[in-house]
Amino acid sequence: MRLASLVLFPVVMMGFGTLTFGCSYTRFAAPHLPHTPLFDHEGQFDVAASGGYMSEMGSALSGRVAYSPVRHLTLVGGYDGDFTRDASNRTAHHAGSLGVGTYVRHRTLRLEALAIAGVGYGWGDASVSELTAPTEAYALEGVYVQAGGQFAIGFEIPYFEFAGGIRVMGQDGDLTVSSLSPTAPGAGRLDHTAFLFDHFVTVRIPIEAIRFEVTLGQAVVVGDPGRFDAEVPSRFHVTGGIAFQFDTVPVELDDELDDLEVEPPPVLPAPVVVEPAPALPPSYVAPS
Repeated sequence: MRLASLVLFPVVMMGFGTLTFGCSYTRFAAPHLPHTPLFDHEGQFDVAASGGYMSEMGSALSGRVAYSPVRHLTLVGGYDGDFTRDASNRTAHHAGSLGVGTYVRHRTLRLEALAIAGVGYGWGDASVSELTAPTEAYALEGVYVQAGGQFAIGFEIPYFEFAGGIRVMGQDGDLTVSSLSPTAPGAGRLDHTAFLFDHFVTVRIPIEAIRFEVTLGQAVVVGDPGRFDAEVPSRFHVTGGIAFQFDTVPVELDDELDDLEVEPPPVLPAPVVVEPAPALPPSYVAPS
């Protein structure tokens, strides 16, 4: 895995803009669905499941958990999968991820930031169609890793929660490549690098501990898949699901304080002025 390649985004972007001699692509990069629990105090636990549609991949399934063991700390874990393969959807994957992050609140406003890393197994296809050669088809499969971060801003009011944000992930895969056409080269290995920029919005309708949620987003994919020139440029996704969020410990009064407001200094009592005692006359000393 070339972890150093994750810092080459500007170079990859310039290379992506120079593809003018043919149409080449893969479908191997796997956007994972975002998770926005919108925590605001310690002890909160959130478990969610969702499913829906993702372009170029057909289906998208996700299960996520999040927990805040102490104030301002979030631990997350998740599973993402795609089980469908047909003539138009030629990629599938399974992946797990873990993450750690933080959150703050300001009245109804919520801010969340997460660092996420995961590993998955994917299989799909790729093709190369040059101006002077017939289309060549390949099958790709192997293990990939993802690492990156997510930032979201949202708000909570009675019976309505909203969050919007961006997730930036780097993906690197060590893949086995095999030919699907007689004109293409035979089997081999391929180091596949991609960058995914997913902007999204999530709406949740809370009823007691239940949250009904809908997420819309688009993952822009920039890839460097070896002999293939570019990834399919974007993946639109729309999913719906249900979540359960509850407190694992009683909420104390301190947990209701606003994270972004400065508490006023305590009011001190007025100083007590002690007047000096009146001077006494000198003591009478009897003559000897």
